[in-house]
Amino acid sequence: MRVIETLKNVEIPEDVNVKIDGRIVTVRGEKGELTRDFSHTPISIYLEEKMISAHESLADRGVPLATNQVQFSLLHRKIEHNGVLETAKELGVSITAYTPLGMGILTGKLHSNPELLNSMPRFRRSRLRGKIKKSQPLVDALEEIAREQEATAAQVALSWTTNYHGGIVVTIPGASKTYQIEQNAGAMSVSLSSEQMDTLAALSADLTGR
Repeated sequence: MRVIETLKNVEIPEDVNVKIDGRIVTVRGEKGELTRDFSHTPISIYLEEKMISAHESLADRGVPLATNQVQFSLLHRKIEHNGVLETAKELGVSITAYTPLGMGILTGKLHSNPELLNSMPRFRRSRLRGKIKKSQPLVDALEEIAREQEATAAQVALSWTTNYHGGIVVTIPGASKTYQIEQNAGAMSVSLSSEQMDTLAALSADLTGR
């Protein structure tokens, strides 16, 4: 209750994740009045200016901003050039990357078995179909590195995402089966060389415009 009272006058326009007593919680903002919600943590997409504003507002109350949850992967690297990543580094805020496997594209399973698209909703099929062909060189490289590492393409992709920028990024890959959870956790043991990470980054840049 003390924390809620301390935060109730902070003006933050949207939800933001903060660290309180070592726990990441969601602070909800509406008309300048805030409450905290321990039951769930919704996605909080903060661009550079909003992140700075949230950081300053919370710092005035002695509460550090813990993380900014945004989309980031080998297929989506906008935060590298819109100021979000640079600002996060300056503020000491971590990046929580959602959709780090590009809705399954970076696992390689849709390339080797495109029939899997037929079981997906129509809107998702249309989005993924064009990306599969374009991402083939990147997925080929992921699979080659995976063979060298005795890992999976997904694990290599997750390792790149969490390590390419020096550990400031953490990922929240989806998983609906036990083996997927185990594979996601196994990505932590995959150690990529600088050359391997740069190779993936260059192939990714061809897709993302970086």
